[in-house]
Amino acid sequence: LASPCEMCWVRLFCDGQVPVKNRHENAWNRAREQADPSRARQQADLLHTRSRSIQRPRAPRPPPLRWRKRHGGPRPRSRSLDPATGDATTPSPSLDQATGGPHPPHRRRAFSRADRTTLTAFVGVPLFFHLLLVWVPAFLTIVLSFTYWSGISISRIKWAGFANYKNIFFDTPAFWEAIQNNIIWLAWFAGIATPIGILLAYQIDRQIRGHKFYETAYYLPVVLSLAVTGIIWNFLLRPDGFVNGLFGRDIDNAISFFGNYDINIYVILTIASWRHIGYIMLLYLAGLKSVDMALREAASLDGATEWQTFKKVIFPAMKPVNVIVIVITIIESLRAFDIVYIIYGSSAGFPILGTLVFQNIAGEGASMKGAAYAVILFVLSIGPIIAYLRTTFRSDVQ
Repeated sequence: LASPCEMCWVRLFCDGQVPVKNRHENAWNRAREQADPSRARQQADLLHTRSRSIQRPRAPRPPPLRWRKRHGGPRPRSRSLDPATGDATTPSPSLDQATGGPHPPHRRRAFSRADRTTLTAFVGVPLFFHLLLVWVPAFLTIVLSFTYWSGISISRIKWAGFANYKNIFFDTPAFWEAIQNNIIWLAWFAGIATPIGILLAYQIDRQIRGHKFYETAYYLPVVLSLAVTGIIWNFLLRPDGFVNGLFGRDIDNAISFFGNYDINIYVILTIASWRHIGYIMLLYLAGLKSVDMALREAASLDGATEWQTFKKVIFPAMKPVNVIVIVITIIESLRAFDIVYIIYGSSAGFPILGTLVFQNIAGEGASMKGAAYAVILFVLSIGPIIAYLRTTFRSDVQ
């Protein structure tokens, strides 16, 4: 075989033509074609494919999903390519498009049948019973508070207007005595029971000696309901109960813890505080666990005492928990009913709003004063409840 240079000179003198681009490169390619024809054909096919790919027209992209939902049409079909020429071709229209018939858009279902069944069972059924057993009676109570009704026949319901509320505010001294007892209940919880719960939570968080015993002892009443708590303390403090037996007193000489009006209020508040202290301790202990330890270490390095650390660092850092504690204290004071009813059975011994509601609905029931008492109690409680819900939802979002 001739060298590339020799082939260029032969082509120059024989054909009278000179390679256009690079005579050395063209000669070398011709030499490679003669030496390996298959490799030359592969390169030619590759160049032909590249040239076709460059000249190939791009198929139009389908419009976005927002356009399809807005115009209500089906997803446009993309144009295909002719394998012979490489040109874009438009497919033939469908039967509905050719005849002008309806062609609803295809929408993907958000939930399957199993998902809808699950949502109905776990969301729909509880929501139905919640509306039926909570909201419907609450609405009917508000309506019935403006009527006269004995609760026997619906046909006997008579409109009373604000007569029930006038009777409560101006002609019922037990109402103001109940308001006074509820205020005393609130002051006791806010000034004695709640601070003791916060103090216990802080000491247990410091892991003092015997903190496990204190945590269990004060948490146990929280597990029990207020009715069970009232039964336990009634068994202990009644005239023939455990405490009088421990003091060696018989029934004739027994100490009347619930009958003596000078001390019965403090006895009942002490019983109610037994559970409230454990509840506040549990809430505050959970909040103390979330306080950053770096804040306490920084305060100790600055020379702050335990009281200064709690007052200036820990207490401000627990603002959401403090709001929840205040709201729960107010709600617990207003809705008190179980312990008093278990001990006295009526509002005669210790009147509060809860016992007045129950006594006038289940007892007299002639003027729907119980419904009016319930509405008053609801109005007094709605403010703290809204504050509690706002704080809870805000902490969940954060």
